[in-house]
Amino acid sequence: MKISTILAEAEQALASHPIPNALQNARWILAYVLGVNQSFLLAHCNEEVGEPQAGEFFNLVRQRAAGKPLQYLLGTQEFMGREYMVTPDVLIPRPETELVVEEALARLSNKAPVIVDVGTGSGCIAVSLALAIPRAEIFAVDISRAALRVAQQNASRFGADNVRFVEGDLLAPLRELRMEGQCDLIVSNPPYVAENEIYQLQRDVRDWEPHVALIAGLGGTALYARLIPESAEMLKPDGWLVMEIGYNIDREVRKLFNQGWRVEPTRMDQSGIPRVIAAEKIPGLHGKDNCITLDA
Repeated sequence: MKISTILAEAEQALASHPIPNALQNARWILAYVLGVNQSFLLAHCNEEVGEPQAGEFFNLVRQRAAGKPLQYLLGTQEFMGREYMVTPDVLIPRPETELVVEEALARLSNKAPVIVDVGTGSGCIAVSLALAIPRAEIFAVDISRAALRVAQQNASRFGADNVRFVEGDLLAPLRELRMEGQCDLIVSNPPYVAENEIYQLQRDVRDWEPHVALIAGLGGTALYARLIPESAEMLKPDGWLVMEIGYNIDREVRKLFNQGWRVEPTRMDQSGIPRVIAAEKIPGLHGKDNCITLDA
């Protein structure tokens, strides 16, 4: 079959399910199978595709038609200009999460900080920070051993040798390492989808991405309610906590800062959705009446 023919058939199959941008999806998959770029496909549209490669291609097309994310089929996703390996064991990195890295870098003054990435997943936040601050000591924590394996491979892929990977629940592993009061920065993109909202997600997300990294109780704030006080324990005075949040829980998350925090205005993403909260631990302040919250 010619490249033009195989793409036309795949486009029709994907569009019938329906998969948005069906032709572009087909081109990505075929370029991956053939080991070429998409410019090659356009320039060689009359070239024949061998049976083994055609079979592999249509197998991937069937999986895509069933809703499997393209990133899991191709095994990579771009984040801050780098191609990260992704598998169904980790969330697919989103452009919005790049704001977490930007906010984190903006808060650091120490050139050799101690940083913790809670729920590291693919490791995209931890690795990005490690490469931006080579003298940083970074702990990447995840409750999923499979996710940590992916993150470790990404760190090796980019030469981020200043990241230490630790299995555990939120900041519990740091407590075991007796790191109370030693962290300059804690970052996290925690689960924030409410249990009753899971069926509102797109099929690609709902049926394929790991629920342990998506769902967080009835209101979507369960992990924040634990992470904020744990972070207060681990951060140095004047240390920062930077977190990604869901589109509809900004107010609820901000209310959880009740023990000596200065909470900055929430940063919006490009769609105007509240996306990143940054809060500074204030030395010597404790109790729910001692929270300073700037206008959001």
